[in-house]
Amino acid sequence: MLKVPGKSIAKLHPLSKFNDKKQNETSVFMDFQLESDNAIKENHLGYLRLSILVIFLSFVLTLNPQNGGEVSFFSFKLPGVCTSQYFFSVPCPGCGLTRSFVAMAHGQFKLAFEYNRIGPLLFGLVLLQLPYRIARLNNRLNSQFRKSEFLLSFPGYFILMAMIINWLLLRFGI
Repeated sequence: MLKVPGKSIAKLHPLSKFNDKKQNETSVFMDFQLESDNAIKENHLGYLRLSILVIFLSFVLTLNPQNGGEVSFFSFKLPGVCTSQYFFSVPCPGCGLTRSFVAMAHGQFKLAFEYNRIGPLLFGLVLLQLPYRIARLNNRLNSQFRKSEFLLSFPGYFILMAMIINWLLLRFGI
């Protein structure tokens, strides 16, 4: 019997090539499908964890509007200015989002809008990620909803785009 590393003589026979190729393609497709499903679940799980962390911190952090919007974690005070403003004296697109989220979590809606005018919208989007991601992880979305899920599947792009547009409007005094 002819030995080739990893193959027997039967697998080298020209007539068996078609069957082996078809079987290998099916195996590769199934492996790819499993890897793809796992990657999708990991993606949803990552967004779920991030959303839970953001919401948890929004409720745990405290806000002191009388002291310039100082945010603290128990007795530890967070820096009052973002890195962009500190180094370049220019507010970044996300300036005020932390204070806005904390104000939203504590029911201070007007104050949240004053800190960052898209903050309340983004906070709502983060809240909506919880039921959406849980449903996706449990495969509990009906086919009608799955057709329009592309609207919810890219929250990071939406958040980034909204922050940049808001920042540009603020820079032009609008």
